[in-house]
Amino acid sequence: ICLSIFFIILFASTPFCQDKEGTDTSANKSALSVVFYPRSEAVLSARVDSVVTKIYKEFGQSFSAKMPLVKLDASIYKWNLKKAESILLSAQKTLAVIEQLNKQSSASVLELEEARKKIAEAQFDVKLARFEVDKCTIYAPFAGRVHTVLVNKNEHVESGTPAIYIVMDKILFAKILLPSNKFKTTKLNKKVSIRVNEIGKTVSGVISHISSAMDPASATFEIYAEVKNNNSELRSGMTGQMVVQP
Repeated sequence: ICLSIFFIILFASTPFCQDKEGTDTSANKSALSVVFYPRSEAVLSARVDSVVTKIYKEFGQSFSAKMPLVKLDASIYKWNLKKAESILLSAQKTLAVIEQLNKQSSASVLELEEARKKIAEAQFDVKLARFEVDKCTIYAPFAGRVHTVLVNKNEHVESGTPAIYIVMDKILFAKILLPSNKFKTTKLNKKVSIRVNEIGKTVSGVISHISSAMDPASATFEIYAEVKNNNSELRSGMTGQMVVQP
């Protein structure tokens, strides 16, 4: 009986907060859940009515800034540009003749002003035609990765039709909910370490945003940490744990 009592006392005195390696697992209580989001994202739409002739980047593929992503048929817009340039050239020749006649008092000031007005209108038409030709190609506003292609080759689209959904993946946002008692010690530009579940690695980030309000129901506030992703190992939607340093 005495021996049994001895083992019971010994077992009860053994600390439950230690794991197999003797590490205090109570430290895990300070680990906070993290979700990664793209730093920037955009749905790029068609700016003209035309037919899709080429899709340069498909689902999941990466691209550089200013790289073409989707091309629309520009034939009719190029014809409109040539027409506008021809009208401008004709207007310029007409103006030169009227200016010469005006010097010889053979053309009125009103005729001269009318010729100059036609020049301005023709120049506007040329700029508009060039704009439409340029908008037949959708370019990437930043370096990133294709999330979803929203159109198909040979499909007719109208101006304003969403064509491609892209995300910036060179820098990601790690969004974290912190307990309210950490608000005082949480500062912008403070470094954080995040253990990423999907790749089994620890990455570092810098706090870039701190919420201006707290959630009274959960006694938490949200922060964003910018995490560089130059090697493209991380993906939006990945999860992890951030350990708050004392």
